[in-house]
Amino acid sequence: MSYPGVPPRSLRSGRALILCVLMFGLCPLAARPDEPEAAVLRLVGGGTAAGHLVSSDRPEILAWQADAFVEPFGFQVKSVDSIQWPPAQPPLRPNGDFRFELHGGDTLFGTLVNLDGQAAELQTSQLGRLRLERDAIRRIDRWGGGSNLVYLGPNGLAGW
Repeated sequence: MSYPGVPPRSLRSGRALILCVLMFGLCPLAARPDEPEAAVLRLVGGGTAAGHLVSSDRPEILAWQADAFVEPFGFQVKSVDSIQWPPAQPPLRPNGDFRFELHGGDTLFGTLVNLDGQAAELQTSQLGRLRLERDAIRRIDRWGGGSNLVYLGPNGLAGW
């Protein structure tokens, strides 16, 4: 069988057909049930493919091993819209006596060890002991384990 404008060799290798499938979004997103959830590559044209990154010798090419195919594909970096990885693990419940809101929008939870004119020193369960410059801290709230918390989240797609 031949298609106008497509050399027969391309069809035998399957790459032209596979590229069309990916570009038009016909590749299934769901990972097989016996495997962990895969990352999803989204192309600028709207196509998607579940899989994982593979090393590439060329910096302008993103190598992607789609779950539904045997060999990886090479995409121009400019043709890739995004890659979304599933969370590695469920988010940890914050603990500590205080919530530290930073000027960049990040939030830390921990126990206040020391506070002076230059810095705040705190102990966190995930990062250990930290020293934060005072001008990096926007706000400090008593956290108390979240007993008065009304809402915190969502934490990624699983949080919805």
